[in-house]
This record gives sequence, C-alpha cells and structure tokens, in this order.
Amino acid sequence: MAGGLYQRILESPLFNVIMAVRHPRIPLKYHRYQKRHDHPQVKDLETTLKTIVDQRLSVSRFGDGELRWMVGADSYSFQATSVELTKRLQAIMTTPAPQNIALCVPDVFNGLNQYVPQNKNAWMEFLGESFDAWAPYLKHQDYFYDANLSRFYIDRKDKAQAGHYFDLLKRLWTARDVLIVEGDQTRLGSGNDLLASATSVRRIIGPGTNAFTQLPALIEAVKSHATKDTLVLLALGPTATVLAYDLALLGYQAVDIGHADLEYEWYQLGVTQRVAIADRHVEEVTSENSVQASQDPQYLKEIVAIVKGD
Repeated sequence: MAGGLYQRILESPLFNVIMAVRHPRIPLKYHRYQKRHDHPQVKDLETTLKTIVDQRLSVSRFGDGELRWMVGADSYSFQATSVELTKRLQAIMTTPAPQNIALCVPDVFNGLNQYVPQNKNAWMEFLGESFDAWAPYLKHQDYFYDANLSRFYIDRKDKAQAGHYFDLLKRLWTARDVLIVEGDQTRLGSGNDLLASATSVRRIIGPGTNAFTQLPALIEAVKSHATKDTLVLLALGPTATVLAYDLALLGYQAVDIGHADLEYEWYQLGVTQRVAIADRHVEEVTSENSVQASQDPQYLKEIVAIVKGD
C-alpha cells in the first residue's frame, strides 16, 4: 500500500511542486535554459531506431555521463578521471559525424514531459547547471539521434510503447552474427531472449573498471574476432562511445547498446522502478561485489576473448 502511494505521488503533479519547494534553484535555472535558442536538434526515437537499422549505422552515444565526462566532470564510479577520455569525447562531438555513424545525445533538449518525474527532475538540474558548459560542443552537428535508443522503458512515462521499440531494436541483429564487447558483469542477453533472432553470439569480456585504458587492446580483439559483416555490440560505459566511433572508422558496424539488456529485463518483469537483476551489475541498485560469477554454460561458451585491465 505504502509503495503504491509513493509511486502515485512520483507520477503526480505534486512531485514537481515538492521538488520546486525543496530545490527552488532547479526550476529557475531550467527556465533560464529554456529561453536559450541554441538547443541541439535530436531525431525522435522511432526515426533513430529505423534509420540505424535500415542504414546499418554505427552508434556513438553521449548520455548524461558522457556529456559530463566531455567537460571534465567526474561521472562514473567504474572509470577513473581521464584527461585523454575527455579529449576524445570532445573531438568526437566537435567533428562532423561521418556518414556511417549516428552520433547520439538524449532527447531532452526540447522538452522533458516524456519522462517520469524523477528522471525529468534530474534532467532539469543537469540542463540548468551544465548546459552552459556543454553548449560549445553541441553546435558542430546539424542534428543528433536519440541516445535513449536503448533506454526507452524505465524512465518513460508511456511504457505501453516499449514492446514496439524493442521489436525495432531487435531488427538490428536479426539474422546477423553478433560480437559483444562488454564488462565482466554485464552479460548482455544472457538468460533472456533479447538476442534470440541473431544468427550467432560471441563475446569479448573487457575490464569492469577503467576500460578506457585498454582501448587499443579492445580494438585489436574485435579485429581478431569480427569480420566487416559482423555486428559489434558494445556495453562498456564511456569507453563504448569512443570504441564505437573508432571501429566505425575502420569499417565495422559498432553500436553502443548501453543498458538495453537491463531495460529488457525490467520490461519483462513489468516493474516501474529499477530493481536488482540476479546476475547483473545494476549501477543504481547493486554493488560490484554483490554480483556472483555466471554459471550459465551458454554464456561461458560464447566468450572468445578476455581483455584484462591494468
């Protein structure tokens, strides 16, 4: 009963009133942001998914974490501060995207009503506090695609469309040989049917922390285990943003798929808040040490290489 009441409050206009009273600077700063005229243009989710599938584009995604890294702000507990990573993210963002790359940012710059109150409030704060720092880097592209192409369930108010979007996303790997590059507690598609339509699935396990230090080794591992017809799926934090870009320049289709697997698990469970998944690391819910080693024989069979950290 209490949990249901809490959820109703979160989803009601009362939540915004409470947040405005507790944090009055957030709506004021967001209002100042709204009055600017240099908001980046972001393609809608449906267009993003269909274009990436139909044109076989690589995907380099800048979520809130990557945007913060881009201006030198610490963001992730699993990636130490790196001047080189910041420089690479800045260089990608300020270079016109090659034709085979979909450069993505979240669809938050021209309205937030599509998101649940918690997420909406977080983006109001991000935009109010950080857009001045982000703006110089966001003006070099004619448009972006939606970085939430793999995060369209838990933070969206309208969850009824999630099944449709998952169907579009699954077209990406249908009848394709897939090579996953992921952290050691990610286990993308393991134990569910997210990747069931792929012809084959293999995995390269990268470092769970500070993966960016192993970027050259990760590229070499992909080159050793993928052909140019292989779809490379990346789930490796901010390193995936850079790795997808570099692999695309080498002629691979590489997609930073981010949290798609966790979103799919939550979608199948029908939950409306982030919950722990038994054999996955969930940044907002679980600690790194609480995730047990996988005993899934199919998952273990799919591992073709391990790139260890420092």
